[in-house]
Amino acid sequence: MTGTTRLASAVTATADWQADMAEGDMYAGDLLSAVITRSPAVWGDSAELRHELRLIVSRLVDLPSFLQQDVERFLAAGC
Repeated sequence: MTGTTRLASAVTATADWQADMAEGDMYAGDLLSAVITRSPAVWGDSAELRHELRLIVSRLVDLPSFLQQDVERFLAAGC
């Protein structure tokens, strides 16, 4: 699986946030956090995924404070 494919899978998983909080295996929200805290350079070759993720996270509500901060940084970075 390529890096872009993994990233696409993670973005897809975050789309169903309200149902399962985009969980990986460590804590609620770990997958979402891992995706949105990537270096902005990661998104350089994935403009479509970046756009999709921005739409997804901009609609999230009632996030734990640590995830809300990650989302705000992601959106502010113009990723």
